[in-house]
Amino acid sequence: SVLIEDRLRAKVLPTKVLELGSGLGLCSMVASHCGAEVVATDLESVLVPLRKNLAANCVEVEALALEWGTEFPSHLRGSIDVVVASDCTYFKEQIPALVCTILALSHTA
Repeated sequence: SVLIEDRLRAKVLPTKVLELGSGLGLCSMVASHCGAEVVATDLESVLVPLRKNLAANCVEVEALALEWGTEFPSHLRGSIDVVVASDCTYFKEQIPALVCTILALSHTA
């Protein structure tokens, strides 16, 4: 999150950020605090605590369900400048789906 803050404050990074595997949304909150428009994503089962944490910290972040390797919301196509992920996978079996999602996000037009 320190790197995100440094880069956003220096305006090195563009302003539309998508976080994969947000958990409680620390990276999303830092990016939002620095002025980025942020979309935090995680599994459906994580959205309630994620949204509560975002609200408790008074940040405007869109929180969406996204299962890696599946279709992502159409309104995100071509609109993401930066994808961040931190400590988002616990099993090596999840990595192919994560890579598939990152590749799909990087090839949107």
